[in-house]
Amino acid sequence: MHWRSPSRMHIAADMPAFFLTFLSVLLAVVAGREAVRMARLAGAGVSPSGLIVAAGIAAVICAALAAVIGEQIAPILNSKGKLLITAIALALAGCEVLFLRASKAPAEPTLSVGATALVLGGALITGAAGLLVIAITLVTGEPILAGVGGAVGAAVALAVPAIAGAAWERNWPQAVMRWIIGMALLMGAIVIGVAIFVPFA
Repeated sequence: MHWRSPSRMHIAADMPAFFLTFLSVLLAVVAGREAVRMARLAGAGVSPSGLIVAAGIAAVICAALAAVIGEQIAPILNSKGKLLITAIALALAGCEVLFLRASKAPAEPTLSVGATALVLGGALITGAAGLLVIAITLVTGEPILAGVGGAVGAAVALAVPAIAGAAWERNWPQAVMRWIIGMALLMGAIVIGVAIFVPFA
């Protein structure tokens, strides 16, 4: 990754990349199946502290890989290509939030932080979180800030249900969150798609 010498004005101008990635990943993950999976694991007796550590490791790995992918493919795409990839990423993320459901917690869940982090990391990088980090890296050209924002957003989104445990599904409106956030992601994809293919005077 290319690191530019920081200045107060430059950092202030780039911070929207961090906040945009943080907020979008936070919302997508907290409404998605991985948050439910964390809550079910906690409810099945897995230590919340172990789950939080695993979530942090997985979030960092996912965001770092996604930011690198976004940075590597950015030079080969023109502006329309970047927007097209972004629209596809938003659409796929929206479909994941809307239609994919978490599996039931295993009868004897693993207590290994490393194994849990590996499973979570794979799910995040191939799911909405990874797609959003890639998309925002392409649009903003800020892989470091997008990666950090994505890592923090995913870690927070997974830590909350790990702490809540079984109460997560019982007390939070899962279906409402899925539909609001999933439809918002799909609408973002549609708006970008229209902007690409429909010329405006």
